[in-house]
Amino acid sequence: MTNIIFFRKAICLILIICICYTNAFAFSYSEFSQLPDEVKNAINKKTLGQKFNAPISSSRSHDNQAQADKEKWNKKYQNNPIPDRPIKLITDFAELAPGKQALDIACGMGRHSKYLTSLGFKVDALDVSSLAIASLQNIPNINAKEVDFDNYTLPKDQYDLIICTFFLKRELFPQIIEALKMGGILIYETFVYHPDNGQVPSERSYLLEEGELENTFKDNLELIESREYWDETMKGFKMKKASIVGKKKK
Repeated sequence: MTNIIFFRKAICLILIICICYTNAFAFSYSEFSQLPDEVKNAINKKTLGQKFNAPISSSRSHDNQAQADKEKWNKKYQNNPIPDRPIKLITDFAELAPGKQALDIACGMGRHSKYLTSLGFKVDALDVSSLAIASLQNIPNINAKEVDFDNYTLPKDQYDLIICTFFLKRELFPQIIEALKMGGILIYETFVYHPDNGQVPSERSYLLEEGELENTFKDNLELIESREYWDETMKGFKMKKASIVGKKKK
């Protein structure tokens, strides 16, 4: 009898460990109801504070998050002043691209897409904000598209130039390399975590770690420029930034 109890507890412990350390978990309500009480209690305590009192749909949860992201950025673009001049990194290096097909990842209100069209580029401008994308419709040489980057896959070998500024989604890093044509140029700039930053995001993962941007791309790009430096945001906060310009190796 003692061995049976021990075995039951061991199985429960294994299930609890799996639940606590995986993100993919999609029990149906009927499956949940058949689990041992110890496991159900662990799920209720560990699943980000949620009770398993109703079926959870992972796709519904994702849809809700995507909608929340869209609303957040729509509100930001509607209520905050948005810079309309391109950053120096792009004005300095965009014309190194060997051709005129460009991608602007997380384009926002399109300051960089508009600048690139003035140089003769045709630009695919992507963003989660419906408000931002609506503002770019019917502008010559800008193909503006509302996308959820959790579900969107960049086309391969498509672009002579890819730019991404002040947006970080690490899952896109390998896609960015694949989306560049051989000899294509990547221009990337965003914020880096540092304890002295004047503005702190809700999650550290929204920021690069020191050295991360260069280390991520140096094996696939011939680096033209790479640096980390201190700068101020529009609101006057001191923030550390990282930037790279690189050419895809042949």
